[in-house]
Amino acid sequence: MDIEQLIRQELADKRHMQTGWTEPVPRVQAGIRRRRRRRYTVASSVVAAAVLVGLGAVNILQDRTPEAVTPAQGTIAWTDTPASLPNLTRRSPRPDVRACTESDLAGKPWAESNTIAASGAKTYTVLIANGSDTRCTLGSAPQLTALRSGDGEPTALAASTQAAQHAGAQMPATVDPGEPVRLDITVTPCANAAPPTYSSVAITIGQHHVTVPGITPGCEFAVSPWYVQAPLINAPLTVSMSAPGTVRRGSTLTYQVTIANTADQAFKLNPCPVYQQGVGEVTRTYQLNCSTTTIPKHASLTYEMHLDVPASATPGPSKVTWMAALANGTVAIANLATGGETVQIVE
Repeated sequence: MDIEQLIRQELADKRHMQTGWTEPVPRVQAGIRRRRRRRYTVASSVVAAAVLVGLGAVNILQDRTPEAVTPAQGTIAWTDTPASLPNLTRRSPRPDVRACTESDLAGKPWAESNTIAASGAKTYTVLIANGSDTRCTLGSAPQLTALRSGDGEPTALAASTQAAQHAGAQMPATVDPGEPVRLDITVTPCANAAPPTYSSVAITIGQHHVTVPGITPGCEFAVSPWYVQAPLINAPLTVSMSAPGTVRRGSTLTYQVTIANTADQAFKLNPCPVYQQGVGEVTRTYQLNCSTTTIPKHASLTYEMHLDVPASATPGPSKVTWMAALANGTVAIANLATGGETVQIVE
């Protein structure tokens, strides 16, 4: 018996026959339905898990994203309640270090006219920056020189010593690199409208006479010691103001101030702060309207402000300033970067 015959014999053997399905079509359809149900269940589970994961991610993002500052509804009315500023907190005095030298103060000074007395005397604040790369200290008042009328000879002035004219002046003056050291010079005009005796006022620093531009000629002079203007300590608030572009002198300027609390906790206005507002050289101090005693976290309050502009105000651009002072002496200054809002005073 060859191979072919053996294969035929085995294929014909009934012991190897398989029993088939009695109803094959219904069984195949049932299997298809089972597989579809399994796919639907798995797909539904995947979608549900994705939704839960997505919601979790949104919650995480919401928890980590800072809230925007929300303005309060409406504007809080102005109240005419005069007040006094508390003692303001400033940076502590610095310890003395090495004495400033001529080379430290070799830069060009500049002067700011601050006050004009009823007598006509003008007080200027003179500033010179520390041009070195280290801290240094200046002590007593400098010698002033000026050109004498008639012959133009440089002359040492017999200037009297006066106190610094600014609150927060710290002496001796210890200044950082780039920081200005200051002094105040008061110039009194000559009596009976006589011509000035001296002009071109200069500060003697070592062997050099440094002329200060912008100081008017006069007959009598007074000078303060060198000092440094210690900065105020800021409260954790941001203040902005919005004022009209023009205001008539002799009228009342109405403007708005917004105090924003960007912290993650509410800010209590208790005790109620006071604020100082001003235009030009005129300042007024009032109690804030604390009908709302709390600024919620990431929220702000807007206040209406009234400020009388003197009839004697000089026409032209002028700064409107606003500063809140808290009971602990810290301050919140409106438009801190620009020192206030510029308005045009008109006739």
